Amino acid sequence: MTGRKELLLLVLLALVWPGPSRGAVTFLGDQKQTSLVFSMPADQSASEDLPLDEPPLARTVSGFDPEGIHLTQWADGGILVSWQTGEPLLAGNADPPQPYDPATVRSAVRWGTESGNLTEQTQQDHRLVYTYVYGPEAGNTTYQSPILHHVLLRDLEPDTEYFYSVGDEANGWSEELSFRTLGDARAYPLRIGVIGDLGETANSTQTLEGLEATEPDIVLLVGDFTYANDHQSNDTSDKGHKSGSNVTESTSMQLRWDGWARMMQPLLSRVPLMATGGNHEIEQLLLANNATFTAVNARYPVPQEPGSDTLMTGPNLGIYYLNQTEWFTGNHSQFLNESDFQPQSGYFSLDLPGVHIVSLHSYLPWGVESQQYKWLVTDLEAGKTNRPAVEIMRGSRGCMHAALRSSRAPCEQGGRARALLSPCGQPLSAQPSCAPSCFHCTAVDRQRTPWLVVYMHASMYHSYVSQYMQANTFRTVYEPLFYKHQVDLVFAGHTHAYERTYPMFNYTREECGTAYITIGDGGNVEGLSSQFIDTPPQPDFCANTSLYDVAPFQPIDRPEPVITLQDGLFCPTSQPAWSAFREQSFGYGLLEVVNDTYAVWTWERNQGLGPGEVDRVEIVKKADGECSSAPAPAPSPTASSTSGVASGGQGLLGPLLLLGLLVLPAAWLF
Repeated sequence: MTGRKELLLLVLLALVWPGPSRGAVTFLGDQKQTSLVFSMPADQSASEDLPLDEPPLARTVSGFDPEGIHLTQWADGGILVSWQTGEPLLAGNADPPQPYDPATVRSAVRWGTESGNLTEQTQQDHRLVYTYVYGPEAGNTTYQSPILHHVLLRDLEPDTEYFYSVGDEANGWSEELSFRTLGDARAYPLRIGVIGDLGETANSTQTLEGLEATEPDIVLLVGDFTYANDHQSNDTSDKGHKSGSNVTESTSMQLRWDGWARMMQPLLSRVPLMATGGNHEIEQLLLANNATFTAVNARYPVPQEPGSDTLMTGPNLGIYYLNQTEWFTGNHSQFLNESDFQPQSGYFSLDLPGVHIVSLHSYLPWGVESQQYKWLVTDLEAGKTNRPAVEIMRGSRGCMHAALRSSRAPCEQGGRARALLSPCGQPLSAQPSCAPSCFHCTAVDRQRTPWLVVYMHASMYHSYVSQYMQANTFRTVYEPLFYKHQVDLVFAGHTHAYERTYPMFNYTREECGTAYITIGDGGNVEGLSSQFIDTPPQPDFCANTSLYDVAPFQPIDRPEPVITLQDGLFCPTSQPAWSAFREQSFGYGLLEVVNDTYAVWTWERNQGLGPGEVDRVEIVKKADGECSSAPAPAPSPTASSTSGVASGGQGLLGPLLLLGLLVLPAAWLF
């Protein structure tokens, strides 16, 4: 781990590197391939969830005292302060508990820049409750959430320590807590802590202890928060256990969400979070229009326009965007109504000091006709004109809703985009003709934010059997955009292990490509992904791709998933040439952005599992222009599927390159 003093030395050394660069990155030093099969006792590689009635998950307050306090990084330097009040309620459906009335408890934050002198107070009405009802096959219970509070603090000074307390006079205030806002513009260094697939086991708490010791400025969680849906809805046993079919059984123990918030408070009450939903957040409610992402949206909404008075805290209704006829048969599902469905709390982008960071969603519509894809095109191509597929709405704080058809009229009143008019999470056709601005985007400016980082849940590149090629169809849609705009790093999870690639494109090392980091090794109850895809015995689908399918919880934008061959093989027989470092262990990461062109990435194995620092690389951006004029390699054809196999890992020059460019979808060229 790099300490503060060492980091200052790195800052001085990094001054010799060139100024702002839009180019791709390279790794310094010895870059030999590393592959570690890390063996550990069975009780460590897959430990049970912690008991709900013991610390750190147990409730330690009474009445409507605040608990589960956490911060979310917001647009333009704002901070969303969130907490819960009231004991969660769980009972059988024969005599279900009644929900709390959110209006009975105020949502207020007292704050200031001096400890003990909280002179400011912000009160808002962003509070809600939600209900989970499961039938006899899934526990036959009704859950009523605590009252969930959200207060957005705006117009904060950069790089300033703020002290705060949450609650109200009638029910009491929390202890005084504090956080420091991020610096302005390119205020380096910036320390981004990265974790994924965390859960709430003893391994999870070790991950948190290690991450907290790195002193991050912000925490990035690449999805899969609690693993509540690995438990039946009536499972309140002292020790959790994996129930089995975590999605197809359509069940979830919601008390795990309440406990997870308590476990995270020591870190997230001081350091703001950025996150995305994973497959374990789907938690579909079959008795409520197949509602998905109910809990995570209600508790951890994503950033929107700072001036909006509405938060997106509702679910996404599966009946509007999922073909679920195959959902419970073990076969994959397909998105519906991609061009018309407007997700709720799905994707966003923010400017951090020197870094434009983009959060994508692996489980809400993402095909080329989707609102998500069109939004990303606009976010990455902000300065361009003549883009018929999308239209930018600009308010006083920048890019607003980037997924409107050019035929729609701009929605502006008084220089600011109009506030949310009706809920997202349903088709645009069900909303006013002028669609609401549901997502904040700052639109990338590589002079202001030279670093471009993307994250999502499902990993586009890894070499483990678990979840193998599950995001490959997604990759064929988004990787050309990443290459075209020279995305520096992509973080993901889903596979419960660690792996870092070299800069690459289409299963080939490529100097002007993107580096991908899989970090789904937070410590959850399901344990580690324990087998590399190239280790015998290989799965049967390696020799016969007709046996391959993606999981039912991973919808795709076409009838069949894309199958891509690497040097003629669906599964490699040795560590792929694009794989730089991989290890089957629990851990956490830290990205230290030192200046416009220099950063350090460190992945550390959890304490007790061996030496601390394991994978550490220095990252340098190439000189401006070195990659901007390089032709893009030919992508895998997006129309390929199990009946039409695409090929990767081949040469990138000559006629194949020209052909690849000619068949690029029009949305990639504008």
